[in-house]
Amino acid sequence: MNFTKTESLPAADQKRFNMIVNAYERKLYKKGLKWVDQLIKKYHDYADAISMRGLIIHCMGKKEEGYTAAKGALKIGLSSHICWHVLGLMHRSDKNYVEAMKCYKMALRLSPENQQILRDLCLLQTHIRDLDGLKATRHIILASKPSQRVSWVGLAIAYHLLGKHDVAVQTLQAYEDNDKPASTDVTTYDRDGWPKALDFEKSEMLMYKVQLLEEGGRIPEAIACLDKNKALISDLRAWKEQRGALLLKQGNRAEAEDIFRGLFDENPNNRNYLTTLESCVDPAGVQTGAPLDESTELRRLAFYDELAAKYPRSNILQRLQLNFATGDRFQSRVDAYLQRRIRKGVPTLFTDIRSLYADPAKVAVFDKLIPAYVASLTASQTFPGSSAKETSDVVLWAKFLAAMHDDKLGRTESALKHLEDGIAHTPTLIELYTAKGRVLKHAGDYPAAALALETARDLDTADRYLNGKCAKYQLRAGRITDASATVKFFLKENEEPVEKLAEMQCMWFETERGKAFAQQGDIGRALKQFYLVDKQYNDIHEDQFDFHSYCLRKMTLRSYIKLIRYEDTVRGHKFFFRAATEAIRLYLALHDKPLNAAAEAVLGDSAEDKERKKALSKQRRAQQKAQAAAPTEKPASKDASGKDKKEDKDADGASYLQSTTLLEDVMTFVRPLQQHATQHIETHLLAFEVYFRKNKPLLMLQSLKRAQRIDANNADLHKAIVQFALRVAANGATYQPTVSTVINQALPELLNKQTPKQFVEAYKPATLLQVLRNAEARLLVDPASKSQAIKLVVDAASKASDATIETFSTVQNALATTFGDKASATVVADLARKQYPRATLWK
Repeated sequence: MNFTKTESLPAADQKRFNMIVNAYERKLYKKGLKWVDQLIKKYHDYADAISMRGLIIHCMGKKEEGYTAAKGALKIGLSSHICWHVLGLMHRSDKNYVEAMKCYKMALRLSPENQQILRDLCLLQTHIRDLDGLKATRHIILASKPSQRVSWVGLAIAYHLLGKHDVAVQTLQAYEDNDKPASTDVTTYDRDGWPKALDFEKSEMLMYKVQLLEEGGRIPEAIACLDKNKALISDLRAWKEQRGALLLKQGNRAEAEDIFRGLFDENPNNRNYLTTLESCVDPAGVQTGAPLDESTELRRLAFYDELAAKYPRSNILQRLQLNFATGDRFQSRVDAYLQRRIRKGVPTLFTDIRSLYADPAKVAVFDKLIPAYVASLTASQTFPGSSAKETSDVVLWAKFLAAMHDDKLGRTESALKHLEDGIAHTPTLIELYTAKGRVLKHAGDYPAAALALETARDLDTADRYLNGKCAKYQLRAGRITDASATVKFFLKENEEPVEKLAEMQCMWFETERGKAFAQQGDIGRALKQFYLVDKQYNDIHEDQFDFHSYCLRKMTLRSYIKLIRYEDTVRGHKFFFRAATEAIRLYLALHDKPLNAAAEAVLGDSAEDKERKKALSKQRRAQQKAQAAAPTEKPASKDASGKDKKEDKDADGASYLQSTTLLEDVMTFVRPLQQHATQHIETHLLAFEVYFRKNKPLLMLQSLKRAQRIDANNADLHKAIVQFALRVAANGATYQPTVSTVINQALPELLNKQTPKQFVEAYKPATLLQVLRNAEARLLVDPASKSQAIKLVVDAASKASDATIETFSTVQNALATTFGDKASATVVADLARKQYPRATLWK
């Protein structure tokens, strides 16, 4: 039977079509496919049924067949809004948002007031942040459904995201005016003072309105709204917090103080309550930068002492005053603080006080107190100046703290001695082994550190944290296969560890695994791990889609706005930053020295080319060895549920190495960092390196200026400025006039109005890395100064008592490659070996 759009289905067949749609929505695809096939068999040219068949088989994994069916349906029913809507849903499912938007808009032309299409369009516009389009669509929905609260709230959120807070408030107010309840006398509270049986959705909408008023700068109105609707707010604590913050912004510190004193009384360990309360009592003292003058310090300490007398068990009160106390006042307070926690046996004590080590004066106090504790407790089992006998456990925890203190100050052997004493006393204390692993890691002995963590894990095989920490240390020791076997302890028997951890978005494991592959020369597999992290952040971004409808339906509006703002900056997270920076460095290294046969073939017979050939051969052997050592990491043919697995056709990441557009590929990582990690100077320095190789002078200049605003004395920035100045001098004549004008105006500011040579000579390096970059810059400006530059670096290395293992490694590699002086590189290696005798890097 043929079917045309001018005809309508019989009632029974229309019911069956509705059942098909319902089956799709409930993900009952097999039933839906069965019913739609029956309908198509009866109506061969029914475009809507054909398009629904395409949508269902698309959801079942047959995407090409699904698109073919949906597009074939459009040829039959070009004027069917269902066909266009279905094709839009398929494009949206495949994250092809531009095409999905086109299909939705075409469907709306054919059915302008179709609520389902309007809702789907709203969700898509919110997801891709088409805020102007979202506003227009929300107006249409409101005009067609003015009685629904979600229509008004959706429009208010659209205006909020556009930054039009006043219009958003007017929208919510218009809804309230049209939806006034018969009575607002809701004053029934339970015995704890919480309101009974309130409308949560109404409460949340009112709190959201207050947020809009606050962000719009209308503080008095926000306070008035809170006071007027207190009886309707279900979260009384949130009401107090919001009102107190608004009163403080308004300058009404006395009333705000009363509120936050009450809140702090409810929770004396809430840091936010305490700092806000102090801002109410003494705003000048809180805002004063360190170091404080004596009168301000005494005033703040008196405030803390007053509260401590009332709340003696508050840890946050005792800890925060250590941040600004100085001299004898600091020593007396930190002495009591440390002794109390050593007696309690708090393993995280050093982590708690570690931030105080940024102040050299406080480090001196620690270096006086902690060794004195150990000496006195070891000799007489008493703290200095006390006659009270302590238990042997107190001696143990004092030595534990001393070990962490010595490790922080680079005294590795002393730290290990304290830990070995502790292990001899209590060989089953897990924290001693994890601390030993940390000390050995800082000393550069990654294999021994991994063994220490394995011992700790064996003491408690049910501890997931220890298991993960052990795997992390194994990766840093280069034991990739062992790390995969370790994490498998907490997985099901048939689950493949790497694949399962990727599903769980375990980004630290992938980042560490990528770094381990890179150290072994397996660049392809390393890049594959970093791309896996990038994919997971894409998934996090895509996961917000369902919340666009859910949060409006449940009226969790303030949390929804937080979600939207977080998703807009999610790639600024430290996990993505770490993976992205590692990937960018690998891409830069690949661009400079490709790891393929063609690169080796073009090398000649010079000594330098022979060394390069050896390096390429060594890297190729390391890559083959790493691939051969990981047979267990190949995907199994069946997963845990017995279903066939998709075979990874690029398990070794060879496609990344074979790419001919490396500098375009790396932008996958550079652009997100430039958008969301602008606070890190590494973002702009790495961007400069990429643009330097792409020969983009304006983008190079932009990156340098952004980096200079963060840290003008950065070592890598110093060298980059010289590189840029020399590139401009060499190629400036080829730039367009407007480009040359911009650069000529900005370059003198970068060079401090000096020539590149003067800029290099005027630089005052304070660290070994700064000396190295300054020497490299000297070599760029004047190649004849090579011997002088090498001497500067070697002399600085011999005096660098606080240089890290990474810095020594960087200096050694630079002397061997950039300067081509292996003898000096050996000298630096010997110096590093003396300073870090346990480091395996120089063994």
